[in-house]
Amino acid sequence: MNDNNTMLKEMQVCQLKILTDFQKVCDMNNIRFYLAFGTCLGAIRHHGFIPWDDDIDLFMRIDDIEKLIEVQDQLPAHLYLQTHDKEPEFGLPIARIRDSLTTLVEADHCDRDINHGVYIDIYPLFYCSENSVRMKMTIIESFLCRLFIYNAPPSNKGFISTTFSNLLLYLLPNRQKKKIGEYLYRKITSQKKTKYVSNFPDISQGRYYCDEWFKEPVMADFEGVEMPLPTKAKDFLTYYFQDYMQLPPESERQFHHHYLFADFHNSYLKYKGIEYCKSHEA
Repeated sequence: MNDNNTMLKEMQVCQLKILTDFQKVCDMNNIRFYLAFGTCLGAIRHHGFIPWDDDIDLFMRIDDIEKLIEVQDQLPAHLYLQTHDKEPEFGLPIARIRDSLTTLVEADHCDRDINHGVYIDIYPLFYCSENSVRMKMTIIESFLCRLFIYNAPPSNKGFISTTFSNLLLYLLPNRQKKKIGEYLYRKITSQKKTKYVSNFPDISQGRYYCDEWFKEPVMADFEGVEMPLPTKAKDFLTYYFQDYMQLPPESERQFHHHYLFADFHNSYLKYKGIEYCKSHEA
């Protein structure tokens, strides 16, 4: 990882291959998804990756995630659908498609015995309440959901949040934490249809979008491949990034993740006890 630019290019090539293989399975099964966040922005502003972007983000409605789970065996053998219930140590309330023939170790997960292949992120879209009081309750529930599923305090949330989180984690046994986390996940993601949708982690910040932005996808060029954008992608990008066509200062053009190790030609299994789970027996 000495040459970050070379690593980034290799990573993007691998991520794009995951995305195109994933898209084929979704198309065969009438499963809908949308490019999200910086990936959506990249498609419109750069017709592909934002040059310094280090991941691919997708939105997928809860119903379509359930369809994907049912047909996951149709993915190429080396692609792995990673979820918090399937792989408890993963601990995030999102899904990932990982390439098991590669390695990408992040600082936040380096002590967790999970699939560490290169990945693309799938953020679940679910309905959220139009009632302000109920929304505030959902914000609290989403914090607790993430805390108990991940089984570790959130980073960079301040002393009070960290102390409270550690106290809850100490008091409850692991089985109870998992049970509560799964219950809250189901509760949050099974709201009745409203005018608004949100996702993890945006719901924890009270951020939500208009449901009408996510109807029939609009196809756009992404690295020479036609990929689906939200129906009203420009409305979403304006809401999320404001003046989204304006490039950020050069000082902000950098990785979003803290990667410790990458190998785009060998499986993560080769590095257990070496680059991750170093305290575990290999």
